[in-house]
Amino acid sequence: MLFYGIDYHAKICGENHGAGLDFSNRPQLYYYDPTSALSQPTFSLSTLKSVCITGCPAAYVPYGDLMNIIGLAATSYQALVLTESYQMYINTSKYFYCDYYKYAKNESQLDLIDPSTGEALTDWSVQYFHLLSDELKTSSLTPGQGPCYPVYLIMEDFLNRCFPSIPPELQEWFSSSSPPPPGVTSGSSSSSSPLSYDDLKSWINALTDARSYLQDYVTDIYKAWAGILVCGVMGGMLLSLVWMVVLRYFAGCMAWTTVLLVNLLFIVITCLCAVKAGFIGSSAVGQTLEQEIVAGVTDTSEEDKKYFEIAMYLFIVLTGLIFLFTLLMIKRIKIAVACLKVASQAVGSMPSILFFPVVPFCFSLAVIAWFIVVSAALYSAGDLSEAEGGGYQLEWNDSLRYMMMYHLFGYLWCMQFIEGFGLMVIAGAVATFYWTRGDTSKMPFSPVLSSARRTLRYHLGSIAVGSFIVAVIQFVRLVLEYVDRKTKELQEGNPVLKFFMYCIKCCMWYLEKVMKFINRNAYILVAVKGTSYCSSALRAVKLILSNALRLAAVNTVGDALTWLGKVVVALGAGMLMFLLSDADIYTDPESKWYLSSPLLPILLSMLIAFFIASIFFQVYEMAVDTILLSFCEDCQQTDEQPEYAPQLLLDAIGQSRPNPKVAPGISK
Repeated sequence: MLFYGIDYHAKICGENHGAGLDFSNRPQLYYYDPTSALSQPTFSLSTLKSVCITGCPAAYVPYGDLMNIIGLAATSYQALVLTESYQMYINTSKYFYCDYYKYAKNESQLDLIDPSTGEALTDWSVQYFHLLSDELKTSSLTPGQGPCYPVYLIMEDFLNRCFPSIPPELQEWFSSSSPPPPGVTSGSSSSSSPLSYDDLKSWINALTDARSYLQDYVTDIYKAWAGILVCGVMGGMLLSLVWMVVLRYFAGCMAWTTVLLVNLLFIVITCLCAVKAGFIGSSAVGQTLEQEIVAGVTDTSEEDKKYFEIAMYLFIVLTGLIFLFTLLMIKRIKIAVACLKVASQAVGSMPSILFFPVVPFCFSLAVIAWFIVVSAALYSAGDLSEAEGGGYQLEWNDSLRYMMMYHLFGYLWCMQFIEGFGLMVIAGAVATFYWTRGDTSKMPFSPVLSSARRTLRYHLGSIAVGSFIVAVIQFVRLVLEYVDRKTKELQEGNPVLKFFMYCIKCCMWYLEKVMKFINRNAYILVAVKGTSYCSSALRAVKLILSNALRLAAVNTVGDALTWLGKVVVALGAGMLMFLLSDADIYTDPESKWYLSSPLLPILLSMLIAFFIASIFFQVYEMAVDTILLSFCEDCQQTDEQPEYAPQLLLDAIGQSRPNPKVAPGISK
C-alpha cells in the first residue's frame, strides 16, 4: 500500500489478491476519468475513478482530433463516422481505458466476447473500447460519459502512479485564442455536460502554467546551487559570527539607542495627537510641528478632535509610564547588556559550541524519519474496504489506534528529550565559563565535551522528567484539537461550547509555553548545581520570581537584538545573492547557468541564512540565560555580592570582586 496505489474499487495494484485476481503485473495506478473530480464537493484521490494497469499509457488522442470528434458527434453522427480521425481511433483500444469489465458490464449492460479466445471477456479487462457498439464508442469519446475514456494527455510514471504531462501541441492550442471546435459550446459545466470547453481550457492552462513555473524555479535553483551555498550557508555562518562580535562590542550602544527611540516615538505620537486635537497650534512649537511633521494632512473635524484628545491623554499616560519604567530599569538594562557581552565572551572562548546544535538536529531528523516510516506502516495496516458510492476507505481497530497514540506520544517525548539534552549541554558549558570567573585557563580543554559527558552520565533522568511533562501537555493539545475538529458542527450551534473550547485550547497553549520556560531554567540549574529536576525547577521558579525585573530586561533586550540579528543575517545573505546573480554567468542568455529569474535563489539563500542564524543565536540565547541565572544564583548565595561574576558583569553593577572562593557548583 505504501509503494503501490489503490484503485477506485479498493484493490491494491502490484499485488496478487488470490481467487483469480492477480495484479502483480499491474503496478501502475491510472486515473482514467479525471473529469470525475469535478463532481466531488471536496477533491480526494481516493474517490477519483482509477484502475491498475501494466504501464502508464504511451499513446493519447491529440486534443485537436478529440475536440473535432466531439463537435461532430454533437451535430451530425453520420458525418462523424465518415471522418478519418474517427475511423482511426474506434478500431483500436490503445487510446482508451475503461473501468474493470466486471463493473462496467453491469452498469452499461455489456456482453462482450474476446475475439482471440471466443469466450466472454475477463472481469478485470480495462481495454475493450474496440469491442463496444458504435453508440457506446461515440459516448466514450465525450469526456465523462464512458464506459471507456480517452487518454487526454501524455502520462508519466511517478511512484507507480500515472500523472499527466501536458503535450506541446495542447499547450499551444490553449495558450492561443482559438475558438472551440464546431459543436462545442463555451460556458461552464452543467449536469448534461460534465466538462465544458471553457472549464477544460482553464484547467489545462492552470496546470500548464504551474508546471512551467515549477520547472523554471527548480531549474534556477539547480543552476544557482553554488551561489546559494556560498551566500546562504557560508554567508549565513559568517554574518552570524559578525553579528555576535557586534553584540560583544556594541550591545550597549544598540540597547540604549533602542530604548531612546522608543521613548522619543511615544513623545512624537503624543505631540501629533495634541496638534490634531488643537492643543498645540498657536505657539511657535505648534506651528513648526504643523509645518514639518503633519504638513499635507487635512484639517480634522470637531468630532475627530475629540477622539484625538482622548488619544492624546492616553499617550501622555503611556509616555509617562514608559519614561518612569526606563528610569526604573536603567540598572537592570546595564546588567542585561553586560549579560549579552559576557555571553559573547563565553561563546568566543569555546567556538565549537556554535556547531554543537548540529548533533541534536541530526538526532531530531532521525526521530522524524522513524516517526514517518512507522506512521505510514501503521496507517497501511488498516483494513481496506470499498466505500459506499465508490472509492476506498481504511479502517483501524482499537489496537492500531492505541498503537498510533503510543507512537505519537513517543515522538513528542523523544523530540522534547533531544531538545532538552541540547539545552543542558550548552548550559553546562557556558556555566563553566561563569563559575570560573571567565578565566579560560581554569576551564577544561573542551567545555562542550565535558558538559556532554556530565549530562550523559548524571542528568538524563532529569531531562526525561522535564521532557515528559511537556510531551503530555502537547499530547493533550493534540487531543483537544482532534475533539475541536470533530465537534465543529456542534459548536456552531452552541456559542458557549465554542467559547469554552477556545479558552481551554488557549490555556493549554499558555501552559506549554510556561512549562518550556521553567524547563529551560531548570536544566540550567541541573547543569550548574547537579540537583534533581524537581528541586532545580522549584529553585528556578524562586529565582525567576525574585529577579523578575532582571529577567524581563535581559529577555527584552536579548530577544530584540537576536531577532534583529536574524533579520540582518537573512537580508545580508539575500543582498549577497542579489549581487552574485547580477554576474555575467547568470545574466548571459548563452550561458548554461543563465537564470530565468533570480528571485527564488535569493529567497532560498535568505531562508537558509535565517535558519543558520537561528541555530547560532539559539546557542547565544541559551548562553545569555545561563549567564543571567548563574548571576542570580551567585547573588542569592552571597547577599547581592556576586563572587564569581566575570569582570564585565561586576563593572555593570559597579562592584569590585570580593575575596575569591572556590566555586560552589558546576556539577562534576
